[in-house]
Amino acid sequence: MFIRKFKKSDAEAVKKIFALHWTDPEFLEELSDGLESSIQKNTDRNSKFFVAEENKEILGIVGFRKLPDYLIPFTLTDKPVELYI
Repeated sequence: MFIRKFKKSDAEAVKKIFALHWTDPEFLEELSDGLESSIQKNTDRNSKFFVAEENKEILGIVGFRKLPDYLIPFTLTDKPVELYI
């Protein structure tokens, strides 16, 4: 198994993995938008995603993104991020 940067061709496999753990359609769309943003903006410092791959199969994903504004009032730091594993 190896870890590499997420790429556009991984999107469907990753969306299926997300759907195993989250059921809220709005949140899943928000995650998908974050994936798209990380692809389109190669230098985007607001989100980064990596996949775990073995035998050409995506087994998992890890990533972080800038915390959405609506969650900032609940944080205890001035540089919050969300982590997805």
